[in-house]
Amino acid sequence: MKLLAPLLLALSLLSDSSYGQEAAAGESTTKHEYQSDVARLRKIVIESLYSHREVFLRELISNANDAIEKLRLTALKDKTIWDGSAPLNITLQLIKGEEGSDGKLIISDTGIGMTPQELKTNLGTLAKSGTSEFLAKAEESKTSTGNGNLIGAFGLGFYSSFLVADKVYVASVPPATPANPNPVQHIFSSSADDASFEVYQDPRGNTLGRGTEITLVLKKDALEYLEEEKIKNLVAKHSGFASSFPVYLHTTKVEEQPIPQDDLDTSAEEDTPKSEDEDEAVVEDAPEKVENTEVKTRSVTVEEWVHLNDQPPLWSRDPKDVTDEEYKNFYKATFKQYQDPVLWHHFKGDSGPVSFRALIFVPESL
Repeated sequence: MKLLAPLLLALSLLSDSSYGQEAAAGESTTKHEYQSDVARLRKIVIESLYSHREVFLRELISNANDAIEKLRLTALKDKTIWDGSAPLNITLQLIKGEEGSDGKLIISDTGIGMTPQELKTNLGTLAKSGTSEFLAKAEESKTSTGNGNLIGAFGLGFYSSFLVADKVYVASVPPATPANPNPVQHIFSSSADDASFEVYQDPRGNTLGRGTEITLVLKKDALEYLEEEKIKNLVAKHSGFASSFPVYLHTTKVEEQPIPQDDLDTSAEEDTPKSEDEDEAVVEDAPEKVENTEVKTRSVTVEEWVHLNDQPPLWSRDPKDVTDEEYKNFYKATFKQYQDPVLWHHFKGDSGPVSFRALIFVPESL
């Protein structure tokens, strides 16, 4: 699916803007030690909490969706942060290294964004409410089978990044407001084995306009997440219903396209040798033209943004057109579960002038 120009302008820039995220030489950086509970949490996540590390993508897309939803709701009271027309979306970019032995996965959103202080608070510390309960459950889950759900349930999905990444960069900038008309884009950076993180001004400048960009420098054993089909399947499996905003994947493919006749004529003229004596007129019989019906082609790399979650909401469809597998996938993605529901009921109701459709699921355990 090809995107219109206004939407393309809203999407994150590729290539050069995806690199150079290390602090510039001489640039002031602030190093912080992780809060002790965060350090414990990251250790649990990386070592043993998730049995299916592919859920990192579900968690990060869910967070991006929340950031956009927060922007939309905040804009109901403050129209200056979003005019209602600028696109709201999530984008995924896969950047392979030249040697094929490394690569980056970039998840961007056009949501509310974060200030430097919010980067530190949201990613480097945990709210006290529920922290002890979470850690107790996490420690308990290290020896159980029901451990695929905890981080999502406690709203801490960012830390699942370290399941697949050696290093994570989070670039973010909040929307301009009368109080802060020129917000500055900052970066949070941390490695999987670091006990600290850094927050500093982005040396690339403001490349986002508004929102957040998470760059995962993938581990050697996680390069499968640079394959387009793998990402498409994961989004369909985990996030097809989890985001109410469009999710786009940047793709490339090689196509054989016909060479325009003008290019062929120009090439033929360049290949024709010139006479040494241009003043000497030579009269020759013109050769008969041979009709050439062969169409010459050339390989062209085509870049395209593909809309991954273009299905209408499950509850708005006719139950006859929804498969059991779709119901199960919807349940797992929405409620962050790995077990199938015991049963479900999809129905339409009327209450006076208001009609509605609903889905009720019964979980295997409470």
